[in-house]
Parts: sequence; structure tokens; C-alpha cells
Amino acid sequence: MGAPTTSTPLYQNIHFNCGVQDVVPSLPAGQTMLTVPNDAKPRFITAGVGVQNYTCSDKGTYTSVHWRGRISLRRLLPRTQHAHLPHIQDILFTSTSLSASPSSASQSILNVLLLDAVLKIGDHYFSSINGTLTPVFDFTNSLEDKTQFVASKKTGNVKSPDGNENVDWLELKTVDGSLAKYTFRLDTKAGQPPASCTPGTSDISVPYAAQYWFYN
Repeated sequence: MGAPTTSTPLYQNIHFNCGVQDVVPSLPAGQTMLTVPNDAKPRFITAGVGVQNYTCSDKGTYTSVHWRGRISLRRLLPRTQHAHLPHIQDILFTSTSLSASPSSASQSILNVLLLDAVLKIGDHYFSSINGTLTPVFDFTNSLEDKTQFVASKKTGNVKSPDGNENVDWLELKTVDGSLAKYTFRLDTKAGQPPASCTPGTSDISVPYAAQYWFYN
């Protein structure tokens, strides 16, 4: 099939592409749900800010619904990428908060880490494929190749090792597209809803940041 389309662009990423083949993610110890195949190498490492959307169930708890978000794309300076990679989502979350202006301290750090030129590498959204709401990562425009997308299915998840306020880390396997064979959502920041709600209240959107790693 061709690249899936959606009326709502949902994610834009910061693009890390200098020497990423030798970068190894720090996965939580003592778990087997997230595993990088021995022969797989990172093709792209990206990061960005979006929102997780929740609806209040009849039981008075929030359940996840659809997802949307948008940020600008920038490329990390090669000389700083590896040293600051574990923290870039925290800096992004603070600097591009959806509910507040960037703090001067975080914005200064961001300006040091990132190039001034904005480089959009792709979009992340959900599309209905064969009746199933499917996560899609679409780099077709930036790479000028209609095959450079992935439609994925979740094959593993673990709780964030950095706190219950952060959404889960995920492993996704490609079911269509040529961008990558595997996608990992790592180093998440925030995104979880309150523990309870009043049935009938409006849906909520909770900001979050994360890294997405694409492997071949």
C-alpha cells in the first residue's frame, strides 16, 4: 500500500542523524519486553513533544483514546548529540511546553544543543488500516521517497523506569513501509492522566515528550 494519510498531522521530530549507527539505548534492566535484535542498527534517532489524549470512563478512570501533537524539527549538533541524548526529551518538554512559555534557562540550553535551522524529518500519527487504528511514522516528504514510512504494531511495553508520571516505553514492529524494521519509544517524559475522574467530563490532553528510535 502507499503511505497512509490522515487529516491531522500528529508528530514532528527532532532529527539525530550523525553517526547514530553505533549509539546504544539504555533499556531498563531485568526485563525482556523491549529487546533490540543483535543485527539491528539505528537508522534515525528522533525526539519531540506531543500530547496523550484520554477520555473518562464510566468507572471514573481515564482511558487512552487518540493521540495528536506537533513540534518543529531541528537537528542536534554532532559534537553534543551523544553526551546530551539521555536528557534531550526533558529539555524539549520544558522548552516547548504546550501550556507555558519556554523557561529562559531551558531555552538557552536548547539553543546551544540545536542548530538554528529547522529541519523537519517526519510526522507521527494514527491511521485506520484494515479497521485497526495503527501508529504511522511518515518520513516520505523529507526523504523524497514514498516508501519511507512505517505502519507498526506494538510488540512490547514496559513502565518508565523514571517514574509513574511518564507514559510507557514501547517496542513496535513494522507491518508496512520501508523506513525501518523496528521502532522504539524510549525516555518518555510525562503524559500520564490523573488517577481518577468524574464520568461525563470532557476528554483531556496531557503533554509529553519522548525519543523514537528507528532500526533496520
